[in-house]
Parts: sequence; structure tokens; C-alpha cells
Amino acid sequence: MMDIRRMLAEKAERRALLAEEIEHIVAQLREHGLPGGIPSRFYTDPEEASVASALARRVIEAVARRLEEQEQA
Repeated sequence: MMDIRRMLAEKAERRALLAEEIEHIVAQLREHGLPGGIPSRFYTDPEEASVASALARRVIEAVARRLEEQEQA
């Protein structure tokens, strides 16, 4: 039982570290990725903004899965 708790704690710690790294990357992209640094200025169409947001979320989820796979290997 302790092994499972330890494994869950380690997984939670890895997820927290990954979340911090993603926040850092997103902040860098926000700051340096677009002229003016404010993405909302570039998405005036709500549907286009929604699609862009969904795509970004899919990229982040794919990266998270890949990192978890590498950790398990």
C-alpha cells in the first residue's frame, strides 16, 4: 500500500513540475511569440480564438503524454 501512495505522490510531484514548466513556456511565448505580446489582439473572431485555444490545449496534452511516456520508459 505504501508503494502505491509513494508512486501517487511522485506522480503528483512530476505533474506539478510539468505544470510549472508549461506555465514558463506559455509565458515566454506570450512575451516573445507575437508582436505586442497580447494574443487577444490577433484573434478578433471568437470562433478562430476558440480553435486556436483548442489546438494549443491539444499540443500541451500531447507534450504531457510524451513526457510521461519517457518517464515510464
